[in-house]
Amino acid sequence: MKAAHREDLIPAYRIKRDDGGTSLMFRCPHCQAVHSHGEPDGEPAVLTGRGAHCSNPQSPWQGRGYRLMIVGSVRSSKQLPSITATDIVALNEAVTGS
Repeated sequence: MKAAHREDLIPAYRIKRDDGGTSLMFRCPHCQAVHSHGEPDGEPAVLTGRGAHCSNPQSPWQGRGYRLMIVGSVRSSKQLPSITATDIVALNEAVTGS
């Protein structure tokens, strides 16, 4: 039996848009671009099934999805902290205990 694919958990930040909505953003460690996803109503702590926007063909997220864990908010994408792929691996290991 094939093991189910586990979507990586990525720390993301809320940003209020000009239209009044909220986006969730993070600076991708694989392509260095800011990836943005809309936040649904209800302000969940973790969003599942987000499709990867990464343009780097070496990214482990290419053709796969990930989960966004909301860790804070910023006023603009220029304030987003950088995160490394190693940081993301460590976060996922800490959360899953493996």
